[in-house]
Amino acid sequence: MKLTFAFLLVTFLQVNAASYAQRVSLNVKQKPIKEVFSLLTKQTGYNFICDAGLIKTISPVTINVRKVSLKDVLNQCFSEKAVEILFNDNQTVVIREKEIPIPDKHLVAPIPVTGKVSDEKGLPLPGVSIRTKKTANTVVTDINGNYKIMAADKDDVLIFSYIGFSTYEIQVNESDNINVILKEQKNALEEVLVIGYGEQSKKKLSTSISRVEGKFIGVQPVSTPGEALAGLASGVQVQSGRGGYPGEAPTIRIRGIGSLGTDSDPLYVVDGYPLQESTQFNLINPADIESIDLLKDAASAAIYGSRAANGVVVVTTKRGKAGKTAFNVSAYTGVQNIAKKVDLLSRDQYIDYARYATRMRGVTYPVVFDTDPQSLPDIDWQDVIFQQAPIADFQISARGGSEKVKYAVSGGYFKQDGTMVGTKYDRYNLRFNLDADLSPKLKLGISMSPSYSQQFRQPAGGQFSEASASETTGARALPSPIHSAVLMPPVVSVYAADGDYAQGYRGLKNAANGVFFQAALYNPLGVLELYKNRLREYRILGNNFLEYEPVKDLKFKTSIGATLNMNDQYSYIPAMLANGSAPAASLSTPVITQIYAAEAQSTTLRLALGKYHLLQQGFRYQS
Repeated sequence: MKLTFAFLLVTFLQVNAASYAQRVSLNVKQKPIKEVFSLLTKQTGYNFICDAGLIKTISPVTINVRKVSLKDVLNQCFSEKAVEILFNDNQTVVIREKEIPIPDKHLVAPIPVTGKVSDEKGLPLPGVSIRTKKTANTVVTDINGNYKIMAADKDDVLIFSYIGFSTYEIQVNESDNINVILKEQKNALEEVLVIGYGEQSKKKLSTSISRVEGKFIGVQPVSTPGEALAGLASGVQVQSGRGGYPGEAPTIRIRGIGSLGTDSDPLYVVDGYPLQESTQFNLINPADIESIDLLKDAASAAIYGSRAANGVVVVTTKRGKAGKTAFNVSAYTGVQNIAKKVDLLSRDQYIDYARYATRMRGVTYPVVFDTDPQSLPDIDWQDVIFQQAPIADFQISARGGSEKVKYAVSGGYFKQDGTMVGTKYDRYNLRFNLDADLSPKLKLGISMSPSYSQQFRQPAGGQFSEASASETTGARALPSPIHSAVLMPPVVSVYAADGDYAQGYRGLKNAANGVFFQAALYNPLGVLELYKNRLREYRILGNNFLEYEPVKDLKFKTSIGATLNMNDQYSYIPAMLANGSAPAASLSTPVITQIYAAEAQSTTLRLALGKYHLLQQGFRYQS
């Protein structure tokens, strides 16, 4: 028994020693590590196993050596990373990243801190949130304003926050008892919000309203104001549009999905003018917005009726201010990339899997898989259909006027290329706002905002053989490029020898001279480059009002607004893109023109009843 064990141990050591000592020669320049593995496999017969995440972090390899041990070559290839190289006796080499030990930190016992929180009058404040900055440990005060919390150490900071009061921070130091007096945040309660009948301060408002200031909207690199609302308003769900449509507006839900059979979009009101379609909101330049108020409860139906069943988005654009004309110019540019790709099989992995699968099914595979697999391409089709896409925005505005006449003029250009080949979005915006005091009691307001946009679309959803019907035109079915890119074998080239787009069904044959790949799988780049779907939108939104105030706090307002929309679409599917679901070419060029007009009168009465009470009554009629 001892002799057998000793023999096995000596054999194992001899195998590993032979592996370490095996000599190879290699001369490559800027080659991916996968190709280096293939060359080493040809020389040594070893198969290499390496984590895909580690392979992606290794730069292209440049090396020129002769008769050097295999281990030394691998060490040079992975010199950027700390790795372990394990030689197994089954002709495999495992390469993995070394685990970096985490040093033990000197543990400090937490410090218990107690205290009481009160307001400026000395009254206890229940429900105050206290959080430690280092550990994010959080507690709230009890009904008597008392609290107890564990701080990390004496350098930790306690953060006290309460609705309507200013946030307060204090360092623990050596104290184990910290009493805090919070100051009332008066400015937040005096903030004026836009409601259905006019304006109201926060402290006198009982309905559910959220406000997003324009300074948080115009600075974001987004194409529509709806995208800028994401994460800025509580209770509002913003879901991004499909990646196949750059410039496509997100889906906004204020009260969730209110109906299974009808639209759940909220009502959009821009400078007092209700928009007829939610798509009209998308063409507003985010840089022109002063604020957005979101009416989230049933009180919004008091002025807008059933149209407010899904909430109301009240948009106030920037208007002129008395004083010297102020010019503002802003611009930004950047690039976009897809956040993450699907980890797909490489050429060698695909061939190994194809051999195994065909043997299990008892069918044949292409002979080239055995005779010359290195002659086949190694393509990640996601790299073929996705691209690094630039995004740019340029804005210029001027605001000024006198005490009686104020104006604001702005113009902007936004350009966004899609991360998918063949997609693009351009938008041009102009806006003119004028406010004039015709007399001490009569005011005039004029708003005009023409815009033009051009969008190149591509199908993004659906099955590999048929994209979503909503993403194509003319009731035509098209293969989904994204789904096809994930399923297309890596050994199928992008272009055929005759210059046409290579197709799986025209590719490699098996031993029985039959098509080896999926028959209904189409070249995704061919779909993106041959299919044309362009949408141009022209829109002019005009809104004018007259406001008369015969006596203080009693106002009569008449508004007249109109919208002109024209959609010009060009959709073309060439004959060479025909497939089983759409066997013929197709051309569609619909032009849709829509004109909306609205006229409304409103009356608002505000009566002050004591110091802290206000009665505001309104009436509105619209036709």
